[in-house]
Amino acid sequence: MYPNLASYMSDLEMLFIYSPIIADYFIREKKIIGNEGYIRIKAQLSNGDIFEAFEFVSLVEGKIKVLTYYNDFIFLAVEEQKLRRVLAAGLIYP
Repeated sequence: MYPNLASYMSDLEMLFIYSPIIADYFIREKKIIGNEGYIRIKAQLSNGDIFEAFEFVSLVEGKIKVLTYYNDFIFLAVEEQKLRRVLAAGLIYP
């Protein structure tokens, strides 16, 4: 249970900070208005791949309700000099 969305967003950011597969990340955008908010994150994985995620959530009786999410893995094949995109399904929530 979360007392507010700021604590949820903080926990979500901790997942990126302490993940062994995340080499670097930055929050592209984060906004909280009342009991709704969203976050956009871009991260570089330890193998060089790029991960982007967007999540729009609301807080209902102390529980997070995911309204919309999108996450996209972008794999960079340096040897072949091409970019291919693969949509991934779902995030793991705390």
